Amino acid sequence: MKAVEYLLRNIFSKLCSKSNIGTNSSGNIVIQNSTVSGPIMVNCSPESMLMELKSQGDYTAIQTFVSSQLANLKKVHPLYPEFSATVDPKLNRLVSTPEVEDAFKNHPKKIKSTIKVDLKKYPYMHQGEAPWEYAYRTQTEVEVDTTSYQEYLGDEPDPFPLVTFQQGMKTIIKAPEFPPACEASITSGDISIPVKIRRLPNLKYGEILFGNVSKDQGFDFRVSLFEDNVKFHFTKRAGADLDTLILMEKLVQNIGTTRSIRIVQGAVEFMRATVSPLECDADIFKNAPLFIQYFESLRTIEKHLNCHFDQMYEDLTVDDYRLAIIMAASLQGNWCREKEAFNDELRVSREHLPHNIHENGGTVHELSGEMQPGTFSLHGKHFRAVKYIVVFSDVKINNLQSVQKNINRKKKSILITLKPANGNEFFWKYSKLEGIELIEE
Repeated sequence: MKAVEYLLRNIFSKLCSKSNIGTNSSGNIVIQNSTVSGPIMVNCSPESMLMELKSQGDYTAIQTFVSSQLANLKKVHPLYPEFSATVDPKLNRLVSTPEVEDAFKNHPKKIKSTIKVDLKKYPYMHQGEAPWEYAYRTQTEVEVDTTSYQEYLGDEPDPFPLVTFQQGMKTIIKAPEFPPACEASITSGDISIPVKIRRLPNLKYGEILFGNVSKDQGFDFRVSLFEDNVKFHFTKRAGADLDTLILMEKLVQNIGTTRSIRIVQGAVEFMRATVSPLECDADIFKNAPLFIQYFESLRTIEKHLNCHFDQMYEDLTVDDYRLAIIMAASLQGNWCREKEAFNDELRVSREHLPHNIHENGGTVHELSGEMQPGTFSLHGKHFRAVKYIVVFSDVKINNLQSVQKNINRKKKSILITLKPANGNEFFWKYSKLEGIELIEE
């Protein structure tokens, strides 16, 4: 307080040194070294005091003065000592600050406002839906026009609110994030695959959507809950390794067979769904056994030739499927057996044609041929083989007249088309590649 007293004395002395007694005065007399016993009022703003202290270089006095003012400022709050008025450095103004643990319990923070929503900006917002509900369900921000706004502590208006109402005021509603993903498993039959499941944003009012957020299972699934209906959506995704894809296709196969799928979290069954017979006729279920065989064949090729395939679903063709099956069987020392009703790939040199090819109307018990396959590709990897051997059993030459003409013309290579022998619906084709090698890029 010595600094403040010094300041007041300094200001007062300056005022007195410059004062004059007018001719129309009441006879006041100023006497040097006299004592003034009455109260003296000095009108000095805090700013003036601070500037004067600054000019004197008394920064300790400044600190003392400001600390005293702040301490007194706390007490101006009407709910003191439960609340105080303190300066918020970000807002640069006073705000209500709790001073005791039960402050907000005794005087809950409340906001009363009226807002207006432009539904044209949010076409998926239901008319009976609150903006914060929409923001939460869609996990988006909602901007509303605020026509009135007042903060309360209990039933009393907050004297130092965080926000004060202004005309044209806009409010941005930010919803909290959905709870984090939880560990679960998707199960059908004897196949169970671990997943991470979480609630997902959804534009459809009244529908709650869940799905996996994992990236390495080879599939995405969605579970939608709408009123009393539960719908399950399953989508394959490329990029997973072969072991994962095989497990996923086995799960799909089981779903199609058992017509049942469950999502389990620990010991709790989160969801159970039943697939209708009509849905089980979809290609995703019918093709699952073929994909299992295909991916297992690719895994065999990887193991024997020390290579790696990726993006197995992209641009997959029937020829890719057949080549993978034949290569895998051949690398394991086996023949690949296929059931066919027609074949037009066999070319046989004239000297290797069976001498009895014209007997029985072109029906032969066994017909074989050897070819040089050259190079071939599968999912971006290139291979070669020494030879390709094919054997047909119980077939009938479909183009017998053309074969005979080419024999007579002494053509070196003759195309033979085949069909099942009389009375049969199909014939067997056996294929094998020998000397398969990976061509390094």
